Amino acid sequence: MPLLAGALALGIAACAEPPPPPVDAGPAARITALRVADATPAETRPVPLEPARLAELLAGALTGAGLAVDPPDPLGIWGAWGEARERAGLPRGYWAVEVEGRAVYGRVGEAGIAPEVGPGELKAVWTIELALRPPDGAPTLYAFAGGESAAPFEGADAAALGPALTARVEAAAADAARQVQAQVETLGQDEAALIEAVGADDPLVRRAAAERLGMLRSPAAVPALSARVQIEEDRDAQLRMIGALAEIGDDRAAEALIALANPRDRELLRAVIDALSVVGGARVGDFFSILAHHDDADVRLLVEQARLRLEHHR
Repeated sequence: MPLLAGALALGIAACAEPPPPPVDAGPAARITALRVADATPAETRPVPLEPARLAELLAGALTGAGLAVDPPDPLGIWGAWGEARERAGLPRGYWAVEVEGRAVYGRVGEAGIAPEVGPGELKAVWTIELALRPPDGAPTLYAFAGGESAAPFEGADAAALGPALTARVEAAAADAARQVQAQVETLGQDEAALIEAVGADDPLVRRAAAERLGMLRSPAAVPALSARVQIEEDRDAQLRMIGALAEIGDDRAAEALIALANPRDRELLRAVIDALSVVGGARVGDFFSILAHHDDADVRLLVEQARLRLEHHR
């Protein structure tokens, strides 16, 4: 009898707390939080869309792009498992992605979104903010995505406007979801794949790859980042590559960074000087000496502060 009682107790405990899935089970990333807001001015919503409907459209677009969205998780196994592992100081085993979406939609008139029903162009725009928590316990990454869709509207009554607006919001959500998926998929790749992604066609992928490689402080990525940053046409991707080279802190990047410096582009110059103050290198001292005599006091101050940081890092 004691043996039977013990077996029953174990069975009950197993039912109450299901065993965690194996580490390699489930998707590499999950949308663990989804928040949606209607950012359309209230006075320009002749046919408002319910918040629940907006959330449904965005969740459907994310799922259609190949992302796992919670719920469904009726037993709470994934969430409870992830929280338990974090409390124990262990990684989740998957990227936890929080999505915050803002939708603006309506009929576009000469002065912006028109408050009344009528013929014209219908347009919807989604702005997405992402918080991506890596499975290895590294700091949260933040990223952005956006999508839009427009189409002519010939109707003149609210009954026709509602479905037409919904179609535009859904199409814009699909556009944004593809961008989210590209970033999430990139961030989950191994180091070799991330280095290859630095030269990807999609600037969103290049941005995400640079961000993750900087977080990993990957010395192997320095040649690829140094080569790409000099020809990068996407501003945000270029700045992220500069930041990644600073995070890695390898003096092999110094030549490429110096080649980028342009005193007429203060944002870029600041990023380059900040990176060089960490990276160092044989030519950095001479480069700072030249800039120290620049006509602009702001540039001279930047260089003075960078020299102090460089000395500190040495």
